[in-house]
Amino acid sequence: MGFRPHPERRPVLVAGASSGIGAATAEHLAAAGHPVALAARRVEKLQELADKIIAAGGEAVAVPLDVTDEQSVVDCVAKAEAALGELEIVVAGAGDLAVGLSYETSPEHFADQVNIHLTGAYRIYRAVIGGMIDRARGDFVFIGSDVVLHPRPWSSAYVAAKSGIDGLVATIQLELEGTGVRAGVVRPGQTLTGMGMNLDQKTTEDMLNDWIKHGLARHGNFLEPQHIALAVAAMVTMPRGAHMRAVEVEAEGAVSRDRATTPEDPTVDEGQGDPSMTATTASGLKKPHRVSGGESEHGHLDELASDPISLFWRVREECGDVGMFQLADREVVLVSGAAANEEFFRAPEEDLDQAAAYPFMTPVFGEGVVFDASPEERSKAIHNSALKGAHMKQHAVTIPNEVERIIAEWGDEGEIDLLDFFSELTLYTSSSCLIGRKFRERLSGHIAHLFHDLEKGTDPIAYVDYKADIESFRKRDEARAELVEFIQGVMDERVANPTEDKDDRDLMDVLVQVGFDANTITGMFISMMFAGHHTTSGTAAWTLIELLRNPDYMSRVYDELDEIYGDTPTGERPEYTFAHPRQMPRLENALKEALRLHPPLIILMRVVQKDFHVEDYEISAGQSIAVSPAISNHLPEDFPDADTFDPDRYDKPRQEDLVNRWTWIPFGAGRHRCVGAQFAIMQLKAIFSVLFQNYEFEMLQPSESYRNDHSKMVVQLQQPCRVAYRKRQDR
Repeated sequence: MGFRPHPERRPVLVAGASSGIGAATAEHLAAAGHPVALAARRVEKLQELADKIIAAGGEAVAVPLDVTDEQSVVDCVAKAEAALGELEIVVAGAGDLAVGLSYETSPEHFADQVNIHLTGAYRIYRAVIGGMIDRARGDFVFIGSDVVLHPRPWSSAYVAAKSGIDGLVATIQLELEGTGVRAGVVRPGQTLTGMGMNLDQKTTEDMLNDWIKHGLARHGNFLEPQHIALAVAAMVTMPRGAHMRAVEVEAEGAVSRDRATTPEDPTVDEGQGDPSMTATTASGLKKPHRVSGGESEHGHLDELASDPISLFWRVREECGDVGMFQLADREVVLVSGAAANEEFFRAPEEDLDQAAAYPFMTPVFGEGVVFDASPEERSKAIHNSALKGAHMKQHAVTIPNEVERIIAEWGDEGEIDLLDFFSELTLYTSSSCLIGRKFRERLSGHIAHLFHDLEKGTDPIAYVDYKADIESFRKRDEARAELVEFIQGVMDERVANPTEDKDDRDLMDVLVQVGFDANTITGMFISMMFAGHHTTSGTAAWTLIELLRNPDYMSRVYDELDEIYGDTPTGERPEYTFAHPRQMPRLENALKEALRLHPPLIILMRVVQKDFHVEDYEISAGQSIAVSPAISNHLPEDFPDADTFDPDRYDKPRQEDLVNRWTWIPFGAGRHRCVGAQFAIMQLKAIFSVLFQNYEFEMLQPSESYRNDHSKMVVQLQQPCRVAYRKRQDR
């Protein structure tokens, strides 16, 4: 028997149409001439989309739907058919993603995911399938997921539910054969929707890093909801007699620059920048091309010391994603762009060695500490228990106390140098949290100055000779020697007056008891606080500068904090808790944007241990390879208006830090992402909570005069960098 063609009018019900794939599918089918019933819980969102479809000449109706409630499903179908006629097409895609490790997910939460994604879809199927069978036609499309074929950690309940969808569809297809009704499943890969975007940043990072570890994040590209809409449309518009049973849609990997650019492309420079002029290796891969300049004895070293960011941009402009510059006898291959960065960050230590790239840091940290240690020793060192959950809750109280202590002497108004102030403050907050209260009490502004001298002892000449007889290296060595002497004095006191109560012991007590000497303990403490002192102080300063440059957004941050602490009686101290920093999206976005625009480290480097491939290039063992946050964070293809301070870029739906996880890299990425990132953000939120609850600020010099000093490998804010403060009158 032949098949009658589809009727001219084919009403559609889309479950989950308030956003993402559902909304895109409804809009696409409406544009193709289908009357569409939009179903979801958020009726106001549905109505907005219905109005948009109607304004474009389509036919749409908004219908409330809760897939976990059977009566709601029945009522939804009845209202949709009353408004549009009998349903010819149904798309079941309602749901959200709740993540968690399987051994930490409660049975109730697990059951909720199954109820929404699997049982909810079945309720809709059950409500409409009888009418479709009676008419001997109809299409029912289930939105599944590629996790059925590629299960991902942190989503066991979601994987189980979507696997159930695949099993359900396979059974349904057998049962419906010969009825004239078609059922199919569309399995999207990673798609940029609102689903799962309510996760906090730490959970998202841990989840993505696990995906990377297991090879489940091959590249940073995402599908758009419209791509899935096209797959659904292809399935339901197949002519009668053909049955598209399943479609899997994955994001395509990025096309490398040399493949994307043809020889006729006028943007390709002749000679140095022309990929066709690039030499090849014995394996047939290309050798990275050397950027122009650098004819002196030490290659591009002088330019690295004077204007490194311009050098890095020139590498990208002349050579593309993979290019090379020269530091004395060291060839450094700079990679940029999402695909190349991903290769860099995903590489294991056995391929790309971090320690070998920074031998000149040994005078700062000391022998056997951090960059002078083995990979195994460094791995153990970074898992500081002070960065774990229980301690973090206490830090959220400790940090505001330190801020209040340092501003207690400010008075009603005055001036500060941002570099000096935030360097001293973050030394106190970091030491109090990471080492202990007793140790913090021994610190002073002079110790902060010694740390500053250590940071200034990272002159690029270290790539040639990190023991060179220059002033910055002499001050570096003198500062470290004085810190060792200071630590020895603290140790002598602890030995003479041991702490009896275990609850009063801090990390210093433990290390003294174990038997470490002053040199080793100094190195440990420098390694623990170096990044926090430098990264946090610089980001705090730049956040305040950017907010002062953008007073409208600064007002929004003040309003956000006032909303949180607004119930505090006048003249009294607000109560600062661990929960409060989680309620500051505007401030967090400002911090993220300051980090993007002014990354504390402008280059991250490794030494290649064995021949390494990036895109179509081979980087030889012994060469160095690097990425630059200063370049990646400013790529216009990933960050529109990249030089503009725009904290809203981190809100839904843009979420440019999550979408561009290989190019938004102020904290690094992948297996070498900074383990203290969460602590740093929490610390900065706590600092500004206190400062903005008590004071207002203004710039004391032209806006453009605030800039970084890039003459050192550890970037510092260039002095002077002064601002004025004034006590808030409404407090």
